Amino acid sequence: MTQDDLEPRQEKLVDPKKNIRSGFKWMGIASALAQGLDAISLFIVMLFISKEDMGQATLAVSYAACVEAFCACGVGKALVQDDKLSVDELHSLFWFATASGVAISLLLALLALPAAILIFHSDALLPLMLVGVTKLIFVSTANVPIQLINRRLEYNKISIIQTVATLGSSLLKIGFAALGFGAWSLVLANTSYGFFQIASAFALAHYIPKFHFKWTECRRFVHFGIKFCVSSLGEVLNKNLHYFIVGKFFGEGVLGLYRVGYELAMTPALALLNVVNQSSYPVFSRVKDNRQKLSELFSWNQSNIAIFSAVPIVFICFCASDIFSIIKDGKWMAATDFIVFALGVAFLKSLMQTFPELYKACGYPEYSIKASVFEAALIFVFFVAVLSLCPLFGLSNMASLNVMFCTWMFLFIPLFMYHHRLARQFININFRSMLQSVNKALLFLFVAAGLSFAPWYYEKSLPFLPWSHFAIEVVIVLVCLGVYVKLRRKRIL
Repeated sequence: MTQDDLEPRQEKLVDPKKNIRSGFKWMGIASALAQGLDAISLFIVMLFISKEDMGQATLAVSYAACVEAFCACGVGKALVQDDKLSVDELHSLFWFATASGVAISLLLALLALPAAILIFHSDALLPLMLVGVTKLIFVSTANVPIQLINRRLEYNKISIIQTVATLGSSLLKIGFAALGFGAWSLVLANTSYGFFQIASAFALAHYIPKFHFKWTECRRFVHFGIKFCVSSLGEVLNKNLHYFIVGKFFGEGVLGLYRVGYELAMTPALALLNVVNQSSYPVFSRVKDNRQKLSELFSWNQSNIAIFSAVPIVFICFCASDIFSIIKDGKWMAATDFIVFALGVAFLKSLMQTFPELYKACGYPEYSIKASVFEAALIFVFFVAVLSLCPLFGLSNMASLNVMFCTWMFLFIPLFMYHHRLARQFININFRSMLQSVNKALLFLFVAAGLSFAPWYYEKSLPFLPWSHFAIEVVIVLVCLGVYVKLRRKRIL
């Protein structure tokens, strides 16, 4: 490997928006395939496992996700952002990433004992959490070659890696569930994702690590990476903290139901957000010193994320009950009781999650840490308070969850104000510009929802349910999207 192999080709550096569009295309294809596979596999798994199994697996996988925030101690993201990476430094970073994955997974496995026994009082949860933690070893080993590909702006290869890993883990998930593995089917499949990442990453990165290691070559990357890790931990904790709170208050059965509804509402929007963030982070890193250009790109990103989120939200809002009705025993149907409020959270959350990537790309991951701590504190204090008060008013479990989601939406107001204060140091942003970025997506959302209401209201009179209703809602959303794109191209919107 030569120094030229560490950088993108010159033709990739001409137009930042073109780079991000390329990322949208390739990562969008990968994300669509990945989320489709994930959704189908989870749907099939729901046929074989109980709500209690789903709840146990959710706790174990959520803990593994928090552990995964320490992936490679953040040095992978540091090498994307760094301007002076050398080949020797790359080799040293690889060995550091691999060793850190082993060491941290062993350390955090010890913390699974008090979490499982003392907090959730579940002996069966402990082995699930211990196995889930081992995923960190695999993803840490794969991290450097994956981020090397990302540094080269080779989004097509990143999309292949993501698709291969998702396909492999999804097939294992279905197989294990069909064989009666219960909660283990989800945990083992989640862990195997890292193994498939290793195999495909090394095949596509054309990188063979040499046995070369110097701590001095890693030091500056680790300094940036540790801050990135803490920032990522805050973000992952924010994504999973509500699972731990719901599991503690309602038990594993309700948590399993909650997880299914939440995943249906959140997964499409946040998956599309990941596409945008992964595509924009390397580009943001290269224009971070040009405030005007960075401001334009960030606003453009916000507009894209808003419309990307609005499309699946409209469909899920009117078709959630049809999706759950396919499972004939109806054990998951109660999840539709809170799906509308969950979709509102999904839209707002997808917009807020663009700010941490901005801070990291500008070399200030500590700002992301501050925002994550602030958000986690809001969620913990208000969720615990709300869920503690709900039984005093005689609210059922589902009503309590709806109140929790409504509280969550209001929490985005102080959160946005906090992000606004931090982000204005790097970009030109105010409340008006933020609204201008999302107003077209809001218009699409209201128009598409208005047109979708009639077939939903008269659904019972349709033949061949639920497939006829699916088809009608898909056509409405696609027509609205086509009109939106056409008007944007003519600059009417």
